[in-house]
Amino acid sequence: MRNIGRLAVTEAGLGVALAFIAGAINAGGFLLVGQYTSHMSGIISAMADELVLGAIAVVASGLIALVAFLCGAAASAVLIN
Repeated sequence: MRNIGRLAVTEAGLGVALAFIAGAINAGGFLLVGQYTSHMSGIISAMADELVLGAIAVVASGLIALVAFLCGAAASAVLIN
């Protein structure tokens, strides 16, 4: 039972580390080329920027991309399992 808890903590730590790295890549890419460069986290960051600027059409297209990604990930999980 103890190993399961340790595994969950390790996986949570890995998730936090990967989220941190994704954020750092977004920030570095934005500073370098003036656009978010990461895939899903970049799209969500761009959506937030565009929402503040009032570009609802761009936010809607980003939302469509996000939903498509999530559906693809769910379909892959179903097929793999």
